[in-house]
Amino acid sequence: MSASRRTIINLIVIMSTIFLPWWISVVLILSANILGYFFEGIVYGAIMDSMYGIQGAHTFTLIFLGFSVIVPMIKQRVRLGHK
Repeated sequence: MSASRRTIINLIVIMSTIFLPWWISVVLILSANILGYFFEGIVYGAIMDSMYGIQGAHTFTLIFLGFSVIVPMIKQRVRLGHK
């Protein structure tokens, strides 16, 4: 993912995290993670947990951490399978 594209995606996700419902931000972050390795999703998940989550339950952070590990592995296997 190029630097300008990453910057635009970051701005969109930050704005959606602040102003839109949490589920729209989740969809945007997951989509960005599929397009390229979007490790910032972990930080945005922690921000959404602090804004919308129940104290002590860090569900979003764990979900994004899992996706940030699993998605690149799946992408690599799919690319290797299509050669």
